[in-house]
Formats: sequence, structure tokens, C-alpha cells
Amino acid sequence: MLVWSPEGKCLKWRQKKLPKDSKGQKPEYAPMDILEREFELSQILPGSSLDVELIDAGVSRRIFYGGLFRYNYYISDGIADSAVAPINTEWLENVVFLVEA
Repeated sequence: MLVWSPEGKCLKWRQKKLPKDSKGQKPEYAPMDILEREFELSQILPGSSLDVELIDAGVSRRIFYGGLFRYNYYISDGIADSAVAPINTEWLENVVFLVEA
């Protein structure tokens, strides 16, 4: 999970504490071979900036891919287009104004 740094200078990764199930085990994501097959065109290359960032944050590739897999489901299958509100152009203009060029 990305959080604002205590120094207030940047976003940093923080591991989310997952709830334990009835057996006292943390919930697991899909097996790594399934996740790698799903993201075969989007592999994290060893030594890449994302790889280094995940190592620094202590986030395994399985957890990272599992999160992407879950959010991809919500975007593609989980939420009907009719349930999503249209973008308010005024909000978009305000966000663009806040982003430095």
C-alpha cells in the first residue's frame, strides 16, 4: 500500500496487515505460476526500479501481482460500467492545476 512518508516528502510502500482467517493463517493469493501466467507480458525485471522498490518495501512479487490481479478483476469484471459515476470535469481541472508541469 502506498502511504505518505512521515517526513511529508514522498509516497512510500507500506505492507498492509492482512486479517487472519479462522485457522490463524493469513489469506493467500493465487499460486505464483497462475499469477506469472496472468502477467506474462508485464513481468518485473530483476534490478528494475520497480523490483528495487518492492525489495526496499519488503513486498514480495506474489503479493504485488496478487494485488494487481484483484484490482484487474474489479476493473474488468467486478463493477458494471453503469455503476460508475461519470468524471466531473471540474474535479479533473482542479487536479491538473495542482500537478506541476
